[in-house]
Amino acid sequence: MNEPIPLDKPPYFLIAMPQLLDPNFHRSVVLVFNRSQEGILGLVINRPTPLLLKGLTIPDVSVDKSLTEVPIWFGGPVEPNRIWLLHKTKSPSTPESMPIADGVQLGAPFRFLDERAGGDLLQPEEFKLLIGYAAWQPGQLAEELQAASWLASPVDPKLLLETPPEKIWEKAVRNFGIEPTQLATDTSSSLQ
Repeated sequence: MNEPIPLDKPPYFLIAMPQLLDPNFHRSVVLVFNRSQEGILGLVINRPTPLLLKGLTIPDVSVDKSLTEVPIWFGGPVEPNRIWLLHKTKSPSTPESMPIADGVQLGAPFRFLDERAGGDLLQPEEFKLLIGYAAWQPGQLAEELQAASWLASPVDPKLLLETPPEKIWEKAVRNFGIEPTQLATDTSSSLQ
């Protein structure tokens, strides 16, 4: 049996259960990275968009040509103009980023995408650029967990940057110790 994840100690994953039909979160995996008195913040990590980095304007950054075809990811429905950089840790450290998992940080060091970055330039497989985020009011996530909309699990660094998006949800469910085919997808009985 998996130990309960303390919701007040991010980072952790939220894995959407099949009965969660909200199109923003259906079959999503959310990286919860912040908790405060205002609520909980997270990023959906398994939803690439059709947008590419070449179509995004980042102030004071001239995106390196080798990165212009990198997809932008949907981080969540809140503030869709907000940009987040989930990236492999650059040495010696990245002060404007917070550690998320072994070798992975979250922040805004967009200089790692700049053509002037030199040896510090991130490679396409070393980052995700996400727009928007997910947010829960105080107490809201606990209610959604109680309603079995989500499972909370520890962060698996391999799911952040190394796993294809179409495999992230299934792997997260399996990491929790459940076969995805065992999860109920019939929501009619829960709606009565």
